Amino acid sequence: MGASSSKEQNVSSEQREVESLAASTGSTSLLQNAFSKLADPQTNAIPLQSLQVLAKPPKINHGFLIIL
Repeated sequence: MGASSSKEQNVSSEQREVESLAASTGSTSLLQNAFSKLADPQTNAIPLQSLQVLAKPPKINHGFLIIL
């Protein structure tokens, strides 16, 4: 398995650099694991509703970060 997950030939050098950095820091497997838990097992797609929940900024209460 290579450091890059890009399958297209027209991938920019910036994209390859970002993917390489993610792979070298261990972020790729962490993200793959997190997103696989969100994915529908039949379609392997992530429902829009799940992504919208993830995209909401965290709530901050008196300087403390509250993750719901």
